[in-house]
Amino acid sequence: MKKRIAVLWIALFAVSLSLAQDPAPAEAAATEPPPVPGYQVGIEDVLNVVVWGEDDVSMLVTVRPDGMITLPLIDDIQVLGRTTAEIRDVITARLSETIINPTVTVILAEYNSFRVFILGEVMDQGVLTFGQPTRFLQALAAAGGITEYSKKDAVILRSVNGSDWRMPVDLKKLLSGSSAAQDPYLQPNDTIIVN
Repeated sequence: MKKRIAVLWIALFAVSLSLAQDPAPAEAAATEPPPVPGYQVGIEDVLNVVVWGEDDVSMLVTVRPDGMITLPLIDDIQVLGRTTAEIRDVITARLSETIINPTVTVILAEYNSFRVFILGEVMDQGVLTFGQPTRFLQALAAAGGITEYSKKDAVILRSVNGSDWRMPVDLKKLLSGSSAAQDPYLQPNDTIIVN
């Protein structure tokens, strides 16, 4: 009986601790869009397609503006918006028609489609291209920082599964180094507007 009461008190204590915690992290998480499962290949990215034992088919290919790549034996393949694993599976299936048990590897050799657009009260408005996942403050620094006329607030605009998504950013907190401020990761084709 005493053990059950002790277990009950411990459970109640744990629940009260979880309720007493600051709800801000949960609210912040709710503002983030759903994560994208793996990097999705974009236009002008360069892929290294390796077919083991088949040097004539292995090559570096650049994603064309129509989202396609061309390989010997299989011609055009739509790769835009697919992960390298998905592309590997498509190439393997297509090559299986002419090569017995092909072993295919697809490597992202150049990361050229990670573009972010930045407008408003920054020193250099325009298109920024990054070679790796980038945080908001890094993009702001790449744009030369904010102007003296900035109200120190911004918004990130993004398309998520065909829907428009907006995330306000409090630059005052972010630039002051406040531990409560979040410096979000950007996604390709995000638009940042700085006021």
